Amino acid sequence: MGFADMFDQGRGGEVQRLREEIADVGHNVRRVMEHLGINYERNPLLEISPRVLAALKEDDDSGALDLVVVERGMTEDQARAFLEVIKPRLGLGDFTS
Repeated sequence: MGFADMFDQGRGGEVQRLREEIADVGHNVRRVMEHLGINYERNPLLEISPRVLAALKEDDDSGALDLVVVERGMTEDQARAFLEVIKPRLGLGDFTS
């Protein structure tokens, strides 16, 4: 029995109920998107960590660049190209480092 299971039992099944509700919401969202003809596929290449996002929001482009190099194992040029695409998509202006 794992920690989550012990916690779940101690909370009277509340965690399990929440998991089921979240699964139901996810199912309903998928049905609505399908009905509307929206095809969404998660693209992990375009996802960024909270630390990189915080640096971009603070307009610390050089800090964001360093983080992307370390977190993703990219070269500096690859990280710069990545951030030049991502930052404007997030509505945070142009990447200037």
